[in-house]
Amino acid sequence: MRKFIFFAFSILFLLVSAAAVFAQTEDLPLQAESIPLVATAELDSSGSPLETNSDFYISLNTDGTGLFYKDGYVSKINWNQPDDNNIQIDDRLGYTYDGIFSDGYLLIQVNDRTYIFEKSGGLPIMKLAPGQWAREIKPNFFVEDDTTAVQIGEEKSAEINRKAASLSQKYGIDIHIIIVSDFLDYSYSNNIELFSEEIADGYRLGDKNEENALLLVMSMADRDYDIYSSGFKTNEIFNPYSRGFLEDAMLPHFKHNDWAAGFLAYLDECDELLEMAENGEIFEDTSTTGTGSFISNEERNYKLEIVISLIFGLLVGLIARSSVKAAYNNQVKQESAASNYIVDNSFKLSLKHDVFTHTTASRTYSPRSSSSSSHSGGGGSRSSSHSSGKF
Repeated sequence: MRKFIFFAFSILFLLVSAAAVFAQTEDLPLQAESIPLVATAELDSSGSPLETNSDFYISLNTDGTGLFYKDGYVSKINWNQPDDNNIQIDDRLGYTYDGIFSDGYLLIQVNDRTYIFEKSGGLPIMKLAPGQWAREIKPNFFVEDDTTAVQIGEEKSAEINRKAASLSQKYGIDIHIIIVSDFLDYSYSNNIELFSEEIADGYRLGDKNEENALLLVMSMADRDYDIYSSGFKTNEIFNPYSRGFLEDAMLPHFKHNDWAAGFLAYLDECDELLEMAENGEIFEDTSTTGTGSFISNEERNYKLEIVISLIFGLLVGLIARSSVKAAYNNQVKQESAASNYIVDNSFKLSLKHDVFTHTTASRTYSPRSSSSSSHSGGGGSRSSSHSSGKF
């Protein structure tokens, strides 16, 4: 493999030198904070140069992370250098790419092609991104689909964006909503969940908040949606169970194409869950049936529990009495208290203290499709999960 790459590079280097296409550059400065690279040439499996039509960029960060961008596909990467001349790159989907540094160029083989990279002025803007994102100003609400944008209206769009931005700033979680006409126009995958991850990776959502981001993506063509949660804090608050409340808040409005009301209801629910989490209150699934609630010790009726316990004890005593009576011909004196019939160590109250843990709340929802995953690499780890379906 390495021998082939060096051979391929030698051929290309001779061709390039003869044609004076590439100017010599300094070695890649790996000490820089971020190094953007662009593929400027391509070789086939035999090592012959091809006219490259690929839009192929790689950005390497000094913390061992980076970005892989090829013809619209975007993925976060982790990379390491076994030595000065070699590099290994792993993308989000688990693919590994081996590369070689030489004379200021980077050679990387992808499938049956070898790409030659050189330093670039920066990564391109994804075609989905509005112009502001190129300047690191990310709108929290972005509608690519013109029909939906008209139905929502500029005033409501601005209100939704302000609310999402306010929640992001207040709670330290990047909260974004992106609506597209058809996600298949922007992604090689046919999976709405992978598309959400591509957006989060490409636009570096959560980068300034320890990877904490909550992204709602909707594709109008087939009415697909996905709620994507990344980062430890976000996944704890917006776990698969509590994301069900977000779905319950927005989906009834979407069934009637009332987009603005649905997005505002979604953000109101986000606000409520985040505010509760600030006070140490987080919804969790407390049963095997997919329903759950906050459990408050204050709301438990301990008097009722004691009465039930005494009744249970009485039944145990009666059974014990009947057994003794049959065995000893009624030689046991009748007792006046039910507790006297309880067999030693046969019954104990499991809880004797009233300790406050949560405020009283109870909610239910119908579980929908959800999945979770965890990504890790040299640049740290990233946990993420999804709730997706049709609206």
